[in-house]
Amino acid sequence: MQEHVKQLEGSKPAVAPGPRPSAERMRRAAQIFRNAKTPAEGMKKLQKVDPDLANTLQRGRR
Repeated sequence: MQEHVKQLEGSKPAVAPGPRPSAERMRRAAQIFRNAKTPAEGMKKLQKVDPDLANTLQRGRR
């Protein structure tokens, strides 16, 4: 989960091509992961709130 939070907060360079998500979207996603019990739960919740960002993050992990 810490890896997801670091990625969402911008500690790592963007891995997916295309425009970077706004800072507000990243903060919201980081908050979702912090409040989730597991990374999978965080991703599931993010998918409901911001499916485009969730898909971008999933592509970056591959």
